[in-house]
Amino acid sequence: MKRLLIIALATVLACAFAPETLTTDEIMSRVVEAPVRSAVIDRNFTETRTSAKGESVTLSGRLEYKPDSYLSMTYDNGELFLIDGMKMTIRRDGKENLFDLNKNLMMKNLSHALLYSFRGTLVSLSQEQKTLIDARFDDKGQCVVTLRATKPSARGYNCIVVYYDARTYAIKSMRMDEFSGASTYYTM
Repeated sequence: MKRLLIIALATVLACAFAPETLTTDEIMSRVVEAPVRSAVIDRNFTETRTSAKGESVTLSGRLEYKPDSYLSMTYDNGELFLIDGMKMTIRRDGKENLFDLNKNLMMKNLSHALLYSFRGTLVSLSQEQKTLIDARFDDKGQCVVTLRATKPSARGYNCIVVYYDARTYAIKSMRMDEFSGASTYYTM
């Protein structure tokens, strides 16, 4: 009897101190509902662009996000990446390109990948871009959400990984891997 009581007590204690196991849907629900989703973000960031050949360049600048459809990345080298509603502006090497996201699917997909990551609505992004989605907690205090393409494509992303703080669900970083082999990694 005493042995049974010890085993029962050990089981209860193990369950009480075991890390919480949540499904992807449960984790994503927490991400979307977090109070931080309605916050304006204004902070420094770095971006590492890696070409398909493995050559990397790291840039830094100021990032501003306003829920739900405004994201500005002003780079220290004068580059600009701006999403404002259904318009996108990219300024690089002194040349500015303007895109109507209603008419340019590739830029719309990029816009949605970034904005949905800040919004925490990666389930919607997964459905829209027909990917698999997996969310888990790692041992570094992060919630890691991975979207993987289900089939290869000439353009776009084969994998997007977004890292959120496991306590606040604030976005910390993200990596976007293209089918071409190029990759972009953002940290905030």
